[in-house]
Amino acid sequence: MINCGTSSEKFNSAQRTIIPYLRTAGINYLDLLVINSLDKNEFRSLLYFVNNFEIKKILVPVYYKNVIENKGFAGKFKKTDIEYITAPEVVNKNGNFRLYIYYDSLMAGKSMMSQFVYGDQSFVFSDAAAPEEIVYNTIYLNNLDLNLQAIRVKGSGTFTTTPPDFIAITVPEYIVIGETITGRKKLNSEIFIQTLNELSYNVLNIGREGAVILKTNGDMTRKVNW
Repeated sequence: MINCGTSSEKFNSAQRTIIPYLRTAGINYLDLLVINSLDKNEFRSLLYFVNNFEIKKILVPVYYKNVIENKGFAGKFKKTDIEYITAPEVVNKNGNFRLYIYYDSLMAGKSMMSQFVYGDQSFVFSDAAAPEEIVYNTIYLNNLDLNLQAIRVKGSGTFTTTPPDFIAITVPEYIVIGETITGRKKLNSEIFIQTLNELSYNVLNIGREGAVILKTNGDMTRKVNW
């Protein structure tokens, strides 16, 4: 599983959405949870998740080591193996399923990018915000000869965190955005969505419309429900 949602004082996506969905699907534990980045609301959701569901291992940028190992939180993760990512890593490269982690070891920043590949179908999850992180991720993706089906971009989507060049290089079938926002951020997101729609990209706004389910057999991917 990649990332575990966010939260507010009244809402926790791990409690309300993720855990019920997993249990309904007959899933009683996770072998691996990949956390690309964390803010305080996402960390609150993660704390609930690890204390109410069995998670065997978490991959997370080394940037968050001091937070996770803080005396106030360390006991929350005692049943979970935490691996701090310090450099790019291939989690699994054999067979039809592959998982790649992209992380700039020199910058050791707040976010990493993860890529799930099944057959020749590729799915990218990017939480990059800093210009250096975006450039780093773009260089990697530009050298891949894969059919990029979907990319989950940071937050509600803006051309600041997801530059046009990044989209032009990756050419995803679907661009997935989320979060309900207001003010200037909402305007920037609306410009982002409108521009991409005019360029015939499929933008899926899970913050407004709900979850998106994509099903792949390794040769093709289809949107099951949205």
